Amino acid sequence: MILFRSYRRFFWLALTGIGLIALVNVLTWYLAASKVLSGAPDIGDLARMGYLPAYVADGKPGGTLPPGSKHLEYWQYQGQPVDIVTIGDSFSQGGGWSYYQDYLAESQKMTILNLSELFWYPKLTDRFDPVVNLLNAGEFDRLRPKYLLIQNVERLADALAADVDWEARERAGDYLEYLAQRQRETRLETPVKKGIFNLGNVKYLYNKPFYYFAHHDYRRRIYKVRLDKNFFSGRHGDGLLFHFEDLKWARRYTPAMAEKINANLNELAHRLAARGIGLCFMPAVDKYNLYREFFAEDLDYPVASLFADLEGLEKDYILINTRSILLEQVRRGELDIFWQDDTHWSWKAGAAIAEAVHLPPVPPLFAKGVRPSPVRAE
Repeated sequence: MILFRSYRRFFWLALTGIGLIALVNVLTWYLAASKVLSGAPDIGDLARMGYLPAYVADGKPGGTLPPGSKHLEYWQYQGQPVDIVTIGDSFSQGGGWSYYQDYLAESQKMTILNLSELFWYPKLTDRFDPVVNLLNAGEFDRLRPKYLLIQNVERLADALAADVDWEARERAGDYLEYLAQRQRETRLETPVKKGIFNLGNVKYLYNKPFYYFAHHDYRRRIYKVRLDKNFFSGRHGDGLLFHFEDLKWARRYTPAMAEKINANLNELAHRLAARGIGLCFMPAVDKYNLYREFFAEDLDYPVASLFADLEGLEKDYILINTRSILLEQVRRGELDIFWQDDTHWSWKAGAAIAEAVHLPPVPPLFAKGVRPSPVRAE
């Protein structure tokens, strides 16, 4: 009889425990976690990975454009004249729910062709390599743009600081095949929808004290700090979310990297000039770097000086300083230059950058007396 009562007590205790766990899961899911784990494509990566539903930004996608201003992706190209060819990372693939190329096409009244997702070629460590291979193999002779615009997110700028094989052309066919497959085999990922009972509910609760005391989640991947005023339109508009890679980059950056990147860009500019093409370089400022001066607390976080260092070097290309352009907008009090819940800037940033860019009819090297070579690659 005593043994039966012990088993019955254990049964009810276990059942109560399971019920409480289930109740906590259900409440956590419906009151919080479901918003970031629903699989909705407009939930920013920072809110999703950091389990921060209160910071999900509304209002995506953003601005509208006049008809006919949109750019071309590589698979849409039919041999029509092209003014600007762009190549870049996720910021050039509609990251942030808009394309800066659309705003640039409208402001410059130019046709823009995007080499879709080429910087995501598998195991690519030198981002100049696809450009050099396509240039030497004659692809840019076929496209005949006035400008090539290379976009690269700031925290991955060391991918442009490698030693470049400037005569390479043997991988051009692989890169072109990769480009041709992008419409069918895009590497853009769709978030996976989670059910009510999942580890995300536990992680949401577990992260709470870490954010409060340490400004990051328990894995140190997503940081959350308070700004000195509202810079975002959500109900927690003074909260800045950013990815840990922003800090890693700031810690490993040295001015020598800027010098190497600049030297590579100048060399590429001369090689493009021989084909009658000007070069633009647009590093996309890290979210952390853009908002760092507005931290409400005095945190011992480093800042990379890539933009200032590049500005101080002699350049044969056009530098589009996105930090300077967007910082002016932020200082004026413009909200949502970056989406609060994401690593990418919003349509407002694309519009501001396009408005600030004025491409000269004569590229910088041509103004210095360098003229296209009559000899073109075969």
